[in-house]
Amino acid sequence: MFVLIVLQAIFLTFNGDITGYEEIDGKSCTNPYTKDGGCNGWSNVDKEVCLQNCDNNISPNPTNCPVPTEGCRYAVWYSSSKWCHLDGDTCDLTANTNAKIYKKKAESCKKVESNLAVDLQIEDSQFPLEHGTEIPYRCPQRYAKKNNDDVAVCKNGAIVLPVEPCSKIARKEIYKNLATKRPRLTVAVNQDFMKLNISVRTVPRQG
Repeated sequence: MFVLIVLQAIFLTFNGDITGYEEIDGKSCTNPYTKDGGCNGWSNVDKEVCLQNCDNNISPNPTNCPVPTEGCRYAVWYSSSKWCHLDGDTCDLTANTNAKIYKKKAESCKKVESNLAVDLQIEDSQFPLEHGTEIPYRCPQRYAKKNNDDVAVCKNGAIVLPVEPCSKIARKEIYKNLATKRPRLTVAVNQDFMKLNISVRTVPRQG
């Protein structure tokens, strides 16, 4: 009897609670990531286990249905079948009387020492940022955004960049950005003094 009570206590502690979630009754996500690539979530699991899977940002098969960059944001639990599915920010709500959605409460992004390879265009006084806040950024020298409209985004406490935030500028593109006159190095020989006179002059670009 004592052993059974101890095991029950451990089980309840292990599962935790739902204080970090907002409950939405009678709804499910249309295409959760745990249905991608032939995956089908988890069967015969309790609600608490389903929420813990979301807390831990896991997938039933990381290769076939990987967790999205922003992590799990929605846990969908079906009370009749005890089936569990998870989704990220892209959850499209649909009516389902057998399901409940548990939406993870968003964390704000706090100011930390950034190890990002870009320069965030934001003042320290603007932190903390709400979930979903878009942050413009600037690429380092000789790099440019792949898409001019790309921004960083605050997602559940982390600042997330696009998959390829910057790309190296090709040399011909650098020349296009120069003025219409391109510097050319010319060398002249002064025969009287047998010295090299090196000067820089500009010549009009051709074409």
